[in-house]
Amino acid sequence: MEPAKMTSNGQSTIPVDALLEVQKAFRGTADELGIKDEQGVVDMVKEIRAERRDDYQSE
Repeated sequence: MEPAKMTSNGQSTIPVDALLEVQKAFRGTADELGIKDEQGVVDMVKEIRAERRDDYQSE
């Protein structure tokens, strides 16, 4: 498998084989988390950010 590459402008490029492997590893995870669509992802990110914000404020 080829390694990932980073361009001079900071863009990263990964080989297709690596992307397929990652997709395979995550298959079914969205269903397990109850994520049905893009809005579900947005809601999850907001929830995680709020939890982290609370953690930082309590330190």
